[in-house]
Amino acid sequence: MTMGTTEVSWVGAGAIVASLLGDRYAVIVGSLGASPTLGIGAPAASTYEGVLQQKLGLPGYVRASDIGPARRREHDYRYFPLDQVTVDHADAVLHIPTGVDAAVLAARILALPGVEQVLASKENGSPEAAWGDRFFYVGPDRRQPFATIVEHDVPGFDEASELDRPGVFRLNLDLGRAEFERVFGFPPKAFEEHRGDFDFARLDTLLPHPSYARYAFGSIVMPGPQMLPEIDRLLAIAHARATERHERAARRTTDQRE
Repeated sequence: MTMGTTEVSWVGAGAIVASLLGDRYAVIVGSLGASPTLGIGAPAASTYEGVLQQKLGLPGYVRASDIGPARRREHDYRYFPLDQVTVDHADAVLHIPTGVDAAVLAARILALPGVEQVLASKENGSPEAAWGDRFFYVGPDRRQPFATIVEHDVPGFDEASELDRPGVFRLNLDLGRAEFERVFGFPPKAFEEHRGDFDFARLDTLLPHPSYARYAFGSIVMPGPQMLPEIDRLLAIAHARATERHERAARRTTDQRE
């Protein structure tokens, strides 16, 4: 390490233990994907962390020899990135993806049957504060999305999630009254009585929606990969509700025509 004008080196504890354990000693290095808490965005696909981000949807280990060639991530002292020397001297790498990218979640939702996405923009007349937010529907009815991915606070209305933090977004889901009560222990109409029980800015946690909980919406700020199984379960519920609404509307239209 360079300290001022002096290059210093020393023998670490691992080197001492390795000399005692021999082949029983293994070196596992850590790797980090994205971290909104540290202000670290998603890694480029060509970096070591980017390669691992693509290999692993959940935190997990990879043999260092299986990573293959890649380039070093930009170093800004919030995180010491992997480089070829580190990987060459490691037996395995433990990669923590940390956050699920908003585009990955959007693709997951769009893979459900009959889903269409509306991306808020200047061109479709959306307010500027919502540009870039995603709204997901089943069928042509655009009155009620069953899921949204939003990246902006709405001043004076929806600021509790603190979405103005760098890289932070929120997934919102229509849970329905029954699932909402099962998850949170009270019905949507009783939300205001329990509002003080929740930290709506907390990351990676299923919470009542700070503004639409009374309509049975839940939300997750920056869901991590370990949340994906639960997200898929809740998405299935929300999608089924939207599909049922669409089919009821289609039946009513058919009946009126007849």
